[in-house]
Amino acid sequence: MNAGSAEPTRPHRLVAATGDPADPQLMSGRPHHLWRYGMTAGLIDGAATRRVPERGAGWALWNARQAIRGQRLGGYRFTPEHVRKLWLPLGSEQVTVVNCFQIYPDHLLEATNVRRWYFLDQTLGQLFRDYRSELRLGSAIERTALDRERIGFERADHIITISRWARDDVIDRYGIDPARVSVINQAANLDPSRYESWLAKQLSSPPEPHDELRLVFVGVQWERKGLDRLLSAMRVVNGGGVRITLDVIGPAQADVPTDLADTPGVRWHGYLRKGTEEDRFFEIVGAADVGCLLSRAEGGGNCIREFHSMGLAVLGTAAGGSAEQTLPDASWIVDVDESVDDIAGRLKSLCDDRSAVERAKAAAWEQRTTVLWDHALAQFAALFAAHGA
Repeated sequence: MNAGSAEPTRPHRLVAATGDPADPQLMSGRPHHLWRYGMTAGLIDGAATRRVPERGAGWALWNARQAIRGQRLGGYRFTPEHVRKLWLPLGSEQVTVVNCFQIYPDHLLEATNVRRWYFLDQTLGQLFRDYRSELRLGSAIERTALDRERIGFERADHIITISRWARDDVIDRYGIDPARVSVINQAANLDPSRYESWLAKQLSSPPEPHDELRLVFVGVQWERKGLDRLLSAMRVVNGGGVRITLDVIGPAQADVPTDLADTPGVRWHGYLRKGTEEDRFFEIVGAADVGCLLSRAEGGGNCIREFHSMGLAVLGTAAGGSAEQTLPDASWIVDVDESVDDIAGRLKSLCDDRSAVERAKAAAWEQRTTVLWDHALAQFAALFAAHGA
């Protein structure tokens, strides 16, 4: 059965992003898994965007113009020129586009045959405010991007965010009717066949008990995601004779300051590519007790859903929409500005009360299906049906 045979009258549904949704690395994998799982489920029919190198001739010319004007060079990906190049021809047939990027190209804002949907982790207003040190954009490109985002929201048929935090911003900052904004929490961006294989192994051979508290961290932007605070807290706790280990996926040991890089009990695995090293990802994460994401700023934090999908408890912060990705009774949330000593105290309390950790892990395991893409796609299907999309 092809993807549209069960719904012969519905528009084609396409996924858009900042590149080709077939790329599992793009935008933390959210467009890829929506596209891939949606195709399998018969909800999605294809992609609306393609891979366009950000640093091509257009980028060089734009940066040259910026330099002549004495303006910052960052932000080419938000320009009308680059956004337009991303899009494939959509033709004249009725089509529903689910855009995972905050900006539509100008020609599609006027198209009467296109139903404009969004699936976002955060607005550009939130991104530019909270990720400013990473983006380093000039004020002019920020204003232009925000204006084009606002126009897109105003002309959207429906906007889906992964958190109430982002939904509230769409409504409050951009003045969008709440009836046109819904929340579908992020799903774990894991390969389904590899996940099922890992799950079968867990069910047939449960992990052996262990004495130490095993932590795991996943994230490339280690400072924003609070790895430094976690390592500092570990040094405090382990210095008191309590045994904690930590597996770090994302940054290399050489990426962090020397005084943290030599923290005892840490295993550094570097960056693991989804698709080629995912089995190793399952092996490392699945052996842990608690997944840690102590972010200072965070749109959502997909690793939280991945931790829970493998039955891990989560230690996180209230940054952005990240706390909304955690499961009831399976997580502990600390303040964004929690001190190292307080985080160390939390870790020590988990070491002292391992039964609390086991209860949280059991709660995550019992609820694991709610963080998978099947659950999210059922919510997409309901929204598509309700809005005739």
